[in-house]
Amino acid sequence: MNLSIVPISMADEELIAILVSSISKSMEFESILVRQLVSNIPGKYLNKSRGQYRSDGFLEILSSIGKEEGRILLGITELDLYHPGLNYVFGQAEPGGNAVISLCRLRQEFYGLEADQRLLIERATKEAAHEIGHVLGLSHCNFRSCVMFFSNSIVDTDRKSDRLCASCSKIVRSIVGFPLKQSF
Repeated sequence: MNLSIVPISMADEELIAILVSSISKSMEFESILVRQLVSNIPGKYLNKSRGQYRSDGFLEILSSIGKEEGRILLGITELDLYHPGLNYVFGQAEPGGNAVISLCRLRQEFYGLEADQRLLIERATKEAAHEIGHVLGLSHCNFRSCVMFFSNSIVDTDRKSDRLCASCSKIVRSIVGFPLKQSF
């Protein structure tokens, strides 16, 4: 299985390179490619009163790029995302499709705290693994340390591991024969 990272309205190439390295250490992909930046976000995805973008719109953008067989597209953006019925999302995925994560609320600065790139990378890696888990067919897990545990807040993201629990890892292997690393 292969992964393509698609920066969406995000031009920080150094940060993308660090994320690629971190994701490759967390998950066993044959290859990780970085696609060309997508900078044209249709206005229909922006909710001006909220100052946020619909996450499903970003999945539509990824779908329009075209999916290669055996390759997951993971969009990464700095823009704040939401899904109808939720105040915000750290990311969203389509089972068997593509995924997107937002770095906006993963940054310490969002909460009025000093920037911490190490923590940002750790959080982004967890959210990438979580959304890729959904692409591969996993649901949310009740085990708080599993990367598939639903993050209702940044505290939940910080608490969980970047790895699958043994149960979720077994499910992934049975679904697609794709072994994400596990730590417990």
